[in-house]
Amino acid sequence: MPFGVGPRKCIANRFGLMETKSILYYLLCDFTFRKGERSQIPIILDKSGFQVKAKGGCWIKLVENNTEEHGRQMPTFCFQFTLLQMKIR
Repeated sequence: MPFGVGPRKCIANRFGLMETKSILYYLLCDFTFRKGERSQIPIILDKSGFQVKAKGGCWIKLVENNTEEHGRQMPTFCFQFTLLQMKIR
């Protein structure tokens, strides 16, 4: 229970979510996400535990965008679209 629920929930709930969103925004602006060498396509799910996770992990390679020539790039559509592109490549 990271933040809790109801009237006694963590007072830093909104701040933590805002921080996470801003970090994700800058990652999407400054880097291109690619499939790592050890990633399996198609993804095989690990059925040994309660959580849904990829067998062998999900490896992502970050390639830095050339921001000096073009300035900061806006993320294309949204994080889900970037993940979809990552599966295609």
